[in-house]
Amino acid sequence: MAKEIICQLCTEATNYNGEWQWNAAGMAYLIRTKNNRLIAIDGGFKEDVPHLWEKAKEMTGEERPTVAMWILTHPHLDHYGALQEIGANEEYHSLFNIEKLCYQLTETPILPLRGISYEKDFNAVHLFTEQLGVPVVTPHTDDVFDIDGMKIRFFFTPEDDGDKLSDVNSMSMVFRIAGPNKTVMFPGDAHHHSTSMVCYKYWSELKSDVCQISHHGLTGAAECFYARVAAETILTPISPAGDRFINELGAGHVGAMYARRVAEREIKAYEGDAILEL
Repeated sequence: MAKEIICQLCTEATNYNGEWQWNAAGMAYLIRTKNNRLIAIDGGFKEDVPHLWEKAKEMTGEERPTVAMWILTHPHLDHYGALQEIGANEEYHSLFNIEKLCYQLTETPILPLRGISYEKDFNAVHLFTEQLGVPVVTPHTDDVFDIDGMKIRFFFTPEDDGDKLSDVNSMSMVFRIAGPNKTVMFPGDAHHHSTSMVCYKYWSELKSDVCQISHHGLTGAAECFYARVAAETILTPISPAGDRFINELGAGHVGAMYARRVAEREIKAYEGDAILEL
């Protein structure tokens, strides 16, 4: 059997080192199960597909790696772009054996708090789902999925916050993946409000060994959330430009800065692909 591992990928966007832009983001994670299958999380932009495939091959030793479940945290292009490209490009489609997609969209792309339409993003997700031709699993809060012994537990999904959704980032699912020895919390790009809700409901259940920092360390999750997760290792899908932007603020976002200060180790995506045993 294979050892369970997680890889934080250095995406093209996390290499960006020019003048700061909010679109210099991108996020991609691959987790290998004991049965040598993968759980993929987001994937970055379309240009990240070749690197995703090479890393997936390296992790599995398979020319056509099997992705047992591909989780989309929320429908923002820097998170779904790779999936969009795999769906649209037959050559890329053949590189992966994707068994299931996992995401939750709202009934309408017009989010209620600000009345902004995200029809383009929703349509893109529906289109690549059709192109890939694989089943979609719609998670709900408290659901637990078992992928080869890896437990995926959902603490927040968009339906929990229907009248408070302000943008696509506020739709980010919050979930934890538990390996045999370590747990990893994923808030995606989750906002302060949704992670505060998670704290209120799951106050004593959030402790995790590793935590992905929300919204690339720029804004996002509440300080109470990071305090309850209390991760010794944090994973930050950030670029040098974004890192510099935070440091130049002198404080950065309170939640992310708190997580950075209390963690024993921070692994930044721009430093290169990083693998941890689970």
